[in-house]
Amino acid sequence: MKELDSEDREQIIDGMLPDADEDDKEAFRDFIEEHLPTIRAGLYQEFVTEKYITEDEFISYFDGATESLKSGKIPSSIFV
Repeated sequence: MKELDSEDREQIIDGMLPDADEDDKEAFRDFIEEHLPTIRAGLYQEFVTEKYITEDEFISYFDGATESLKSGKIPSSIFV
């Protein structure tokens, strides 16, 4: 993962807040989307490889959650 400068980091953090402006929300969504493969791999390792859930359950949960986040059905503020 690349190192972020303080301005980018602040914009991403601000983008998680319920009252964030659209530019900050977009910066947060872009950051999450860029890092989804790494996030997905880590969660897959944790939950599927360790046999807490099946691969089918993981795909359903992860893909459903990421689509809801991208579409705005899940507000980014759940991460704060």
